Amino acid sequence: MEHPSSRFQSVLHTNHVPSPSEITEIRDLLRAPEQELMQIDAEIAKLQSRRVILDTFVAAHRALLSPIRRIP
Repeated sequence: MEHPSSRFQSVLHTNHVPSPSEITEIRDLLRAPEQELMQIDAEIAKLQSRRVILDTFVAAHRALLSPIRRIP
């Protein structure tokens, strides 16, 4: 996945001090990617929660298959 395009690429990682109008432009530029990051983080949290539930279910049921349970 590529980074979104930005006219500020050339000044990233420099000592450039943005003007007031550039600050506004940068904030506007960041709005959509920051929103997407929040959505991705929410999706990751849901998936992690689902994984814990499934892992608990599988572990509990795998315990029933343990060879020690078949010893008389």
